[in-house]
Amino acid sequence: MDSLKKIVWNDIKHKILCVNKRFYDLIENTNSNLIMPLYLAEYSYGELLGSKKEVYLPNNSSEYIVLGSNKTPNEIMRDLAYGMNSFPLGMILNNFCEWYSIDDTEGEVYPFAIQGPGTIFNQQIIFNEDMSVENNTISVSSGAKSAFMLPYVGSKKHHERIRNHYSLSSSPPKNRYEHSNLFKELINSRQIKQSWYSQILFFSEEWINEIRHNEKWLPVKFFFSENLRKRFSTDLYRSLYSYSFLTTGKVNKYRPTPYLIDSAKYIISIAMGQGIGFAPAIDNRHLPLEFIQEAYTQHYQLDYTPTVMIPSMLDSSNDSVYYSLQIPSTKISSFKIQMNNSTYVELIALKDIIFAYQKEFQSNTYRYEGSDVFNACNTVDIEFYHNKPTDNSQGIKHSLDIYNSDKRFSIAYIKELGFSADAKFFRGCIKISKRS
Repeated sequence: MDSLKKIVWNDIKHKILCVNKRFYDLIENTNSNLIMPLYLAEYSYGELLGSKKEVYLPNNSSEYIVLGSNKTPNEIMRDLAYGMNSFPLGMILNNFCEWYSIDDTEGEVYPFAIQGPGTIFNQQIIFNEDMSVENNTISVSSGAKSAFMLPYVGSKKHHERIRNHYSLSSSPPKNRYEHSNLFKELINSRQIKQSWYSQILFFSEEWINEIRHNEKWLPVKFFFSENLRKRFSTDLYRSLYSYSFLTTGKVNKYRPTPYLIDSAKYIISIAMGQGIGFAPAIDNRHLPLEFIQEAYTQHYQLDYTPTVMIPSMLDSSNDSVYYSLQIPSTKISSFKIQMNNSTYVELIALKDIIFAYQKEFQSNTYRYEGSDVFNACNTVDIEFYHNKPTDNSQGIKHSLDIYNSDKRFSIAYIKELGFSADAKFFRGCIKISKRS
């Protein structure tokens, strides 16, 4: 059951030590009497922590209250109302949460950030900056909102089996944006009791005041200031990086469309560790993976390995991520010229554009050396896949090669099912991987 519990530092510091030792050490070194309130919240998979200007808190009865509504207890209002228009300062203690945006006209969901244990969010509020782009246009959910099943799961006949077994109300999903709501209903079905939840620690206003005004807490305040400086430096570099694309002439001979240029820019941002792609889930940190896979194997009777794709960044925990022209992880807002080109033709054109950008950023060392884009182009490989490549000389590999090169697509306890090489995701797929 989702819950909210009032605690103090000594009740939870052992968990903080495990997920964010630097923050733990800073707080311990203040030598303060740490009796200021903290709130430990637990959210089931798919539940909203916040949406635009609303913050949701569990009320210990399988319901959620909006912070600041007339249902909010006075004690909670006193401690957390400072974050009412954005978010209270919070830390993720276990599992992952996803920050995402929704295209209200199409219902499309695009990941903005995926963050796990030790992450401290809404750090701006320390400096009285309680409004930000993320707080007011981005929603936050417990678990991976953008998760989807790689093989097709829209069959009415097969869906009826899983629907009857778990007493579901959801119709077969029409697209990948509907998968997570189906997963959520499946997990919360009356037939089972799943214990998956993300655990969030909220800091009361007394903590914020100590950090802001107590001289003993200056190292803690500097910690947050440095975190924000690094983030704003990255944002500044992105504008310079975008300008670099405008001044690169090597791609002009390919007569690229705005859509393909913006796609190439985003794929290179993934290579830089800034953009988000997708990768196969291999554990239960983003959602109750094993239960979902079991349900689709035994009751939906899926013909293929039930691989679940989750939003992922190229970092120390992921040495390969994927971007799909058919199921993109970002909204490409530039106009897509209707030229009746197949995805395969677009993939070839995109390959030429990306390689031209890479060549420019690698060779023009006096201008780019030491930059994130220079380092990415020299340490990351970008490969192109399709489920029906027509000519090996065009540099497009068969999607089956992904299964042979990435062990994450193989599920040890489900060996009898085949790899869904014809999945929509692979009909124009780009693999971004760290060079070994």
